[in-house]
Amino acid sequence: MPLPFQKPTGLLGRFAVIKPWPDVQAAEDEIIARLEITARSMGLECVVVDPEGHELAPPHRRLTRQDVDFIFSLHFETPKAYDLFSFVALWNPVRFYKEWGFQRFSRNLLTHDDFLSCSSTGADDHVRQLIQGGPERNLDWFTMYHSLSEPILEPALGDGKIFYAGINWERLDKKKKGRHQDLLKALDQEGLLRIHGPRLFQGVNVWEGYRSYVGPIPFDGVSFIHEIARAGISLTLSSEAHIESELMSMRLFESLAAGVIILCDQNPFARRHFGDTLLYLDTSGPTEQVYAQIKAHLEWIRSHPEEALAKARAAQAIFKERFTLDRSLAAIYGNLTERKRQLEALYAPSNPEQSAHLLLLLPSYSPEDLDALLESAASQ
Repeated sequence: MPLPFQKPTGLLGRFAVIKPWPDVQAAEDEIIARLEITARSMGLECVVVDPEGHELAPPHRRLTRQDVDFIFSLHFETPKAYDLFSFVALWNPVRFYKEWGFQRFSRNLLTHDDFLSCSSTGADDHVRQLIQGGPERNLDWFTMYHSLSEPILEPALGDGKIFYAGINWERLDKKKKGRHQDLLKALDQEGLLRIHGPRLFQGVNVWEGYRSYVGPIPFDGVSFIHEIARAGISLTLSSEAHIESELMSMRLFESLAAGVIILCDQNPFARRHFGDTLLYLDTSGPTEQVYAQIKAHLEWIRSHPEEALAKARAAQAIFKERFTLDRSLAAIYGNLTERKRQLEALYAPSNPEQSAHLLLLLPSYSPEDLDALLESAASQ
């Protein structure tokens, strides 16, 4: 059950979240579904918008400060393009910026009013370096994890199968081998896996040849958790980029909510926050060694079921205490008014009477465009 929550006086109880790619289904859709579920359980409302702040549902209005308390941007591809107090989540490894466009996407982050940390050393340090002690920023950020608040299931060992989900996008390049392909193939051949994910990605059958492939899971905020619990064991592997930035994927939080035993790589985030409540894999060696570790863990789980369940319960208890989505959202709402006041004090002019000159560009004239331009200037 969500934490007890009472909306602070003076706030609307409505917030917005950006769907980065309105015509494409992506992992952000699952987070949005979980935000909607959490908001309802807390007596709040979550409004889904496009990157320019227009409601995706009719009447597709562009939101204003009178409509919502704030807006969440979940991805560095979406700069602030609306007149709303805007948080951006620092949920991507630093290497992604370097591979996709470091300057452009780093600048996108700085267009937002404030940042949401997920306790990633690399992601947080990246923004601190961009800010470089800028006087208009406060580095005491809220935390919000790519997590959930419900359902949280009673720990169990399910069917004793290993849950794995992904797009397996490396199959798009036939010359490139997926980062876990050999390991997944070995586990697949022994019937130890349950693989979920889209069957077709960009027209390619990405899971062709895998006997353990079950099918896609709807992005509805709850189905993933039940499928993980049904399997009983979760294989939670990080990319090199995530390990470098000490940042975990959603899979860890989903698996904790599902109450399963977790096989995790040596991502420092997991070690730092969950200690020996997880079963770890050293994935730096050859596939044969990683496979042998997984087999050894499976044998231990089967021969020590009560001890395995004790680990799952202890890990889930840490999750419920520190990482649930309702906990993050309640902290943001409880401190939002003071946070806005602090930031406004940092960037407000010391002399409000002092004038400023603006050069405004209006490529084509219409009364509506002129009004929008003047309104934007006034808000800035």
